[in-house]
Amino acid sequence: MIWYWIHYHRLEIYGVTVFKIEGASPGYTIYCRPMSLSKYYSNQDKPIDDTDLCTDPDLLDVKVNVNGVPVKINMKQKVKEYISDGICNGYLLHEDAPKELSKKGYDIFRIEMTDLENGDKGEAVYFKEKNGYL
Repeated sequence: MIWYWIHYHRLEIYGVTVFKIEGASPGYTIYCRPMSLSKYYSNQDKPIDDTDLCTDPDLLDVKVNVNGVPVKINMKQKVKEYISDGICNGYLLHEDAPKELSKKGYDIFRIEMTDLENGDKGEAVYFKEKNGYL
């Protein structure tokens, strides 16, 4: 079972998934889809499919904590995602492995984002179950 929840001001962070790529650099990859309500409201005359609600990488401040401890963001890459009606934009984030993981059956990833262009803020919390935990 995977759990996550979001809190937001005007930046909604959807589709959060945390995973480890075997054989890659130590750390975790996070996929998410930050969607700015300010960008939506400033482009209401355009069809939603023609509006990129995802902030540009240079204008997106990202902070990640794992089990309450900040981790370094190594990469922030905007990616296109296929949806049934066209294309949506999201992010792949790579972050350092935390120095210590939880002794519980899950680790808590807290992702905070701020759109530096308009001040929109959002937060997502993802509970990543450990492999083989019963």
